[in-house]
Amino acid sequence: MKRARWLALVALAACSGRGQDATPTVPGSAIYGAGISIAPETVAAVARAQNVTPRAAAESLREDAVFAAAARESGVVSEGQRKSREARALGRSYARSLADASMAAPISPEDLQGFRASRWLRLDRPVARRTVHMLVPFPSDPKAAKNKDAPPPEVTPEMREFADAARAHILEVLRTPLPAGAPVVSPEERFLKAAKTTPDFGMLKAKAESLPPVAKNGQVVDDEGGTFDAKFAEAVWAIPFDGEPGPSTITPVFPTAFGLHVAFVLQATEPYRPTDDEILAAYHNEILQLRARKRLDVHIAELRSAQPIRVEPTADELMGRVVRAVTGE
Repeated sequence: MKRARWLALVALAACSGRGQDATPTVPGSAIYGAGISIAPETVAAVARAQNVTPRAAAESLREDAVFAAAARESGVVSEGQRKSREARALGRSYARSLADASMAAPISPEDLQGFRASRWLRLDRPVARRTVHMLVPFPSDPKAAKNKDAPPPEVTPEMREFADAARAHILEVLRTPLPAGAPVVSPEERFLKAAKTTPDFGMLKAKAESLPPVAKNGQVVDDEGGTFDAKFAEAVWAIPFDGEPGPSTITPVFPTAFGLHVAFVLQATEPYRPTDDEILAAYHNEILQLRARKRLDVHIAELRSAQPIRVEPTADELMGRVVRAVTGE
């Protein structure tokens, strides 16, 4: 409910210093009855944001002010709580007016670009390569691990000898045709088995595993995201690949920050980038909601930096409905 708390901050900041202890005059104030007070600055702000007349803005604010008046007259809460609830009620309308104005504005190229970037896996997916690899890790050194200024570990002769032997064994296995009538075994499975059956595999704590697709810049192209070591991506993408895995798509032994690797390029995944018109047709409302949410966040940050703001203990409970209405979440 973090966002609910932030919207409550809008309520407190929007009404601070606006004469809440008096009863200012607003258009049509007679219809509100005794005790209901709406700051004229609030009416003006809503009128400008929604492009409506001051009376229409005041009527919109009236519903929230009625809640504040009921709290004031109930005698159930203290005077400080009454004022705080009135501030939150007015702030709700102010936050809604900001969101409404944002939702009404046309979608700009910058909005579209930002939305595409935020949904890159669906809307800007790059070509990627799926691999399986073997890693020979650097020997563990507890003292070096605790010292952030320690020099990077060095490749030992044992690591190099094993990695070279493992690569040679893997190549031999992949070049050997399967016996007639033998069960079909994928190149990926043959790589994994060959790596794990290389002598000293367990002694050096080596491991062999399949990996998610990686783009040329190291970006992991799956739902979990993340990045690979830049040297790993560079080595994988340096291998010519025509769509068929085989001995020619095995990398040389190469180092990264984790140790020595041998990688096997298995597949190239297709890129996907729909046109701007396709994105607008499919995600129009979602783009508007994301923009409104970002603009509210920026405005709240400005209010927080402009003046000290106290977070109300009941902000989450009272503002939850507003968050759902504004963001659609």
